[in-house]
Amino acid sequence: MNDYSMEELMPILSERVKKYTSNDSTSVTYVIARQLMNSILYCMNEDTTNVGSTNEDLTNKESKKKESDQVRVVDEKINAVDAFRNGLLNKKKKITRSKRLFLEINKTFNAYHNLCYYETVIKGMPAFFAKYDVEFDAGNHILSLDYPLICEIQDLIGIDIIYEYLRRIQLEQLFLSKFPAEWIEKVLLGFHEEYSDYIFNVCKVVLRNVLGCIILNKPINDLLMEDSDLDQLLNISTHKSQEELAIFLASVLEELINDKFEGNKELLNYLKYDMKEFAFEYKYYSESESLDKLFSKTVIEALKAEVWFEEGITMEDDKLRKLIDEMKECRFLSDKLIMLEKEVKGLTDLKEILKECFYKGEFTEVFKLLSEQERKVLRDEIDAKVSTDEDLYEWEKVLWEL
Repeated sequence: MNDYSMEELMPILSERVKKYTSNDSTSVTYVIARQLMNSILYCMNEDTTNVGSTNEDLTNKESKKKESDQVRVVDEKINAVDAFRNGLLNKKKKITRSKRLFLEINKTFNAYHNLCYYETVIKGMPAFFAKYDVEFDAGNHILSLDYPLICEIQDLIGIDIIYEYLRRIQLEQLFLSKFPAEWIEKVLLGFHEEYSDYIFNVCKVVLRNVLGCIILNKPINDLLMEDSDLDQLLNISTHKSQEELAIFLASVLEELINDKFEGNKELLNYLKYDMKEFAFEYKYYSESESLDKLFSKTVIEALKAEVWFEEGITMEDDKLRKLIDEMKECRFLSDKLIMLEKEVKGLTDLKEILKECFYKGEFTEVFKLLSEQERKVLRDEIDAKVSTDEDLYEWEKVLWEL
């Protein structure tokens, strides 16, 4: 960014103050004035960060759009007012690109039952777009972005960090989409029995297990490790230094990307960020003979809710209705199950939600969340209805026939 004097910046600040107060006043508090000035400077400074040291965007179409939309801010001859106006225009265009990117991600997004993943992306991003103030608080990105990435973002704020975060989320979702969701969930359960409430990077866990399979010449969809597999992986680590392991793992990764992702360079460069850390942990757990902490070994057949749905516990009517409306808008069963596990504690509410929010092919996944005791309570109620020839709801018919 060009260096502008306060004399050049003050007219812009004055104009921003008038707009902020709707021309009712020419003065604001020091805190607000500082916020407005920071917003001005933020808009005048362009982000040049690129994932994986590449200027390519996630798709050729998006890349061309970015180049055609960009207004040049850094120019020796441009004055401060024009630099700000151009910068503000660029940020607004980046908001538009970010919204498009989020909508594209949302079409196929899967949180794999991880609550932090779902809330950060699916619930957090719409909240950001609703509250983000590019005019007067452009550097504030509002969200804490709790879900960790394989490669965390440094030194970005405002819409810049949100756009970059979404780009990296899309790359991780692209990788995960190549593997069956039920297979990924087994891997995650092998990683941590309570992974739904655990804050970690889903893609990293899956990536490491996939690479482990390739090293062992195992089918990558047959990922979970046996003791003999871990012994082989231990033997490989024993004969390599940490630096050699990192180079070796990067080569295995490149083989995977070439084979399954048509040599996607951006994805390769992004996932490579994990190879040094992966090599360190591989060596560390090998030396302690505990590779089962790095590679998923245990198979847990079904997802179980940690909470029990109890009789007598009900939500307030307006809260229940709001939840039902939100669940009806969900495209994916996994998202509805996450909301169910988090919000619903009583069998009465569960029965109402089963009636309105789930469909015939989805009921069995909900029933997997129930204990035998809970299923028995529901079956007893259904038996009573059957004995009196009372009509059953669709979910009741499915449970009764199980």
